[in-house]
Amino acid sequence: MIAPAVSTIGAGLSGLALGLSLKSKGISGKIYDLAPGIPRFNYGITLHASTYRPLLGLLKMDEATFRKETAVDGARGEPVIWKDRTHLVKFERGLGFKTRCLAGCDGINSSVSRSLMHKVDADVHPFVAFSGRRRVPTDVFVKVFGQSMAENVMIVHHNGAARLEITISDMTSEYVILGYIYSRQTRSQGSTKDPLHTPLRPSPGAKLTPPALYDEIEALGNLPQPFNTIFHAESMRNDRLLHWLLRSRRPQIDHSKQLADRGAFIIGDAAHGAPLLGGEGANMAITDGIDLAEHIAKRGVDTAAGFSNSKYESWIKFVDESVQRLRDMHNPGGRRH
Repeated sequence: MIAPAVSTIGAGLSGLALGLSLKSKGISGKIYDLAPGIPRFNYGITLHASTYRPLLGLLKMDEATFRKETAVDGARGEPVIWKDRTHLVKFERGLGFKTRCLAGCDGINSSVSRSLMHKVDADVHPFVAFSGRRRVPTDVFVKVFGQSMAENVMIVHHNGAARLEITISDMTSEYVILGYIYSRQTRSQGSTKDPLHTPLRPSPGAKLTPPALYDEIEALGNLPQPFNTIFHAESMRNDRLLHWLLRSRRPQIDHSKQLADRGAFIIGDAAHGAPLLGGEGANMAITDGIDLAEHIAKRGVDTAAGFSNSKYESWIKFVDESVQRLRDMHNPGGRRH
């Protein structure tokens, strides 16, 4: 098959922002993504105005409409084999293509990065985090949550070292989907390990909820409403829960050089992983996609080294600030909720 000018692996935020921006500049491209079905878990994200405003012209949408109607989700990409600055991309079903311009936008576990150089592990930070979802009838939402969330899509409560968060993920005339997160720093003491902190667990372990979590929720006692309704052990047993590992990965100059030498552009979480809490990775992912399209339009597709060098310092700052926000969120005297 004939390769497009820019082949993008991953249809998450960075990949879609890149593709849309390239199209607006008349540069051909194609996005490849593995999406086995509708994801069981979806999440709300917070976008800064400085991030989404450059997209409005591309989307042909005014700001009011964007703020009212836009929702996004993401997926993951596929393996790559590199040879002689031409990338041979192979998919599980035997399909493939060759391309001279490859953009890896496939997340913190990037198959593109792993295929082009040795694996770079992310740092797992000493925090416990569990995310859940619950559907609440609209009349119940108004009665229980209405006063607290009438003007806020997110509310936060601190109970000792624990941080409790409730967000509105979706709303219809019949029901409201609420997302919630229980998080805290680890409590390991000496040889006694925190039963809720398993940094070496495999990916499928994200769907396994340790019984100790429910014991810990019960020990919180009588929380103020509406937190008492959401963070109720027996109710949580019926919810969809995910055990998050709060990871980050700082860009390394030698790794960036290896990828650039192979002619690959790596952006978004594939280039600079930030924790799910406090990371604001969605904003940086969109910015990366727009910036890369501008770079390619001005300098061509054989300038990966120049792009990574221009972004390196800002990526380092982004990851470091994200980790600090995570710490502040769990510090009662910190600067952020």
